[in-house]
Amino acid sequence: MVPSRPEIPYHLVPLAEGTPLSLEKVKAAWPGLVFCDKIHLLSFLLGEPGDKTDPGVLKWKRHRNFLRTIALEDANDYIRYFAALSVSGDDKDEESVTVYQRVIKDPSSLVISSQDHWSFSAFIFPSEPQHGAKRFWHVAATRRLAVAAEMLGSDLAKCLKFAVDELLPTGTVTTGELEDVVHEFLGSRSPNRTEDVNDLWQIVPSLPKSLSLVLVDSLPPLPSVEVPQDLLDRFNDDHIHVLLAREDIQLLELRRMVFRSASKSGLMHAAVSSARFAILDSDISELFADPTNFADRAVALTQSAKGATLAQKQALRWFIGQHDLDKAWVQYQAERHLTSRSASLSDNQLETEILQMRLFELARVLNVISQDGLASGRDQYRGDLDYLEKHLKEYLKLVATGNPWGTYLSLRQSIRDLNSLRRILPYADDERYLDQKRLPADLQG
Repeated sequence: MVPSRPEIPYHLVPLAEGTPLSLEKVKAAWPGLVFCDKIHLLSFLLGEPGDKTDPGVLKWKRHRNFLRTIALEDANDYIRYFAALSVSGDDKDEESVTVYQRVIKDPSSLVISSQDHWSFSAFIFPSEPQHGAKRFWHVAATRRLAVAAEMLGSDLAKCLKFAVDELLPTGTVTTGELEDVVHEFLGSRSPNRTEDVNDLWQIVPSLPKSLSLVLVDSLPPLPSVEVPQDLLDRFNDDHIHVLLAREDIQLLELRRMVFRSASKSGLMHAAVSSARFAILDSDISELFADPTNFADRAVALTQSAKGATLAQKQALRWFIGQHDLDKAWVQYQAERHLTSRSASLSDNQLETEILQMRLFELARVLNVISQDGLASGRDQYRGDLDYLEKHLKEYLKLVATGNPWGTYLSLRQSIRDLNSLRRILPYADDERYLDQKRLPADLQG
C-alpha cells in the first residue's frame, strides 16, 4: 500500500492509493461521497489545477482519464468543471480525445470554460483577426469571464472598445457585462503585475461612466509615469476625483492644482488625501486670514489631509471648532490622521512634531492672554507658568491678533532651538491621540 499523504482524511485513504483497485473503489464510492470529499480526491489524485509542479498521485494517463470520466459524469456542474481543469485538448490519443470531447460538449458553459485557458488564442488570434472581439462577446458569459482572466490588457481594450462601439448601442450587451469582464481581468491579476495596461488606461475616456470609473479606481499605475498628461487632459472631474482618491497615485502637481482651484468639495478632499502630499504652512495661513471664503478648504484639510503635520492638524482642528465647522465625522477623521501620522514618523521626527504642537498651544494661549489678560491664560496653560510670565512681554510682541497660526509661525521663526524649550512648553490636548509609549519620559503627557 502506498503511504497516504497526511492531509487525506482517514475515510478517504482507501480511495487515494493511486492503484487500479483504489480507482475501482472510487467509482463505487463516488455517488455517496459529499462535495468536499470529491474535490479533495480530485486535487489529491490529479494535482492542484494550474499547478504544473503538482501532478498528483496518478501518474499514468489511462488512470487519470478513468478518474476524469467518473467525475465528468457527476450531476454537479462545479465537480465536472474542477475535473475538466486537468483536461487538455493537446492530448491526441483516442481515450484523451474522448474525455476532451465530453468536456467541450458539456451542457454547462462553466464546464466548457475550463478549456478556454487552453484555447485562449482562438479568441484573440482567430483565423480572421477582426472576428476575435466579436467571438469574445458571442460566447456564454461564463466562458467570456474565463477568457478575460487570461487576457492581455491590450486585447481586453480591443474587446471593450468593440463592445462600446458596436454592441452597447444595439443592446446586445449591457454595461454590467462589460464591468464583470473588467472585474474578472483585474481580480485575476497579481498586485505586482503592471505590464500591458497602457491601452486600457487610454480607452478610459471613451467608456461608459460607471465602467470608466472602475478602471480608474483599479488599474495598476503605468511603470514609467502614473498617468500621462495627454490622458489627464481627457479626464473629467469624476475621473480625477477617483484617481486622486487612490493611495498609490501621487500626481503631486495635479493635486496642488486641484486643491487650489476645485469648485467641488469632493475633488478638494481627494486632492489632499495622499499622505505624500505635503500641506504648506501658507495653505493654513490663508484659512486663518479669510475664514469665511475658505471654510470648505478648511474642512477638506482637516478631514482628509493625511500629509498634514501634527501641528498643522492641531491648528486645523482648532480652526473648525472656532468657526462652527466641527462636524463629528470631520473631527473623527482628523483624530485618526493624528494617530496614523505619529505612527509613521521616526522617533526624532515625532519629537520634533510634538514640540511644534506644543508651540502652537503656546501661541493659542498667548492669543487668549493678549485679548483677555493673563488670568484667563493661566487657567488654560499647562506648561511652565513662571517661564511664561518671565518672557510674556517679548512673546506678546509676536502675537497676531485673533490668529494663533500666525502667532505660531512668528514664534517658530523667533525660536531657533525649539528643543531647548522641551521642558517649558505646554502640553497640547491633541497629544492624547498619539502613542505615548514611543516618547521619552520628559515628553510624555
